[in-house]
Amino acid sequence: DDEALAEIAHLDAPRAAEREVAGLTGAAIALGFQTVKIGDPDREVLDVTDRLLTGLGGRLYDELRDKRGIVYQAFARNESQLDAGFFLFFAQTDPKNLERTKQVFWGEIEKLARTPVPAKELDQVKKYFAGTEATDPHDHGHAPPHTPPTLRYGHRRASLYPPAHRPAG
Repeated sequence: DDEALAEIAHLDAPRAAEREVAGLTGAAIALGFQTVKIGDPDREVLDVTDRLLTGLGGRLYDELRDKRGIVYQAFARNESQLDAGFFLFFAQTDPKNLERTKQVFWGEIEKLARTPVPAKELDQVKKYFAGTEATDPHDHGHAPPHTPPTLRYGHRRASLYPPAHRPAG
């Protein structure tokens, strides 16, 4: 029985919300954008951008934690589903650092929009995805959390490397 999924309404304007929780002294900030569903070819670019910004050596962690020391944790996440997607910037910090953290988020967005990604950074991202693919390219149900959605949902993309050049796995 193939039921059509209801379309998710496009966001026409930014939305903001704040919430305080009694007894908590830390703060979290999230900046999200509605993006594309899993079958859209632009999703691949967002997956690469996610990896470029996230983790040890990722731009957000380097800038916010290593250089400025203003967050406990920072990451970006691209999540594409069957009906729509979102791209999220997230950080845990001290409340006094929320505005500076938000400025770094917007600065990284601006940098991505205006400056080509250096080949060295793209190479690191390719190696990450190749390693993820090499760990077990057929076990989609037990894929690591940052495995590209194409593998998790069976929407197989072309491998980053031809078979002769893939890492042994």
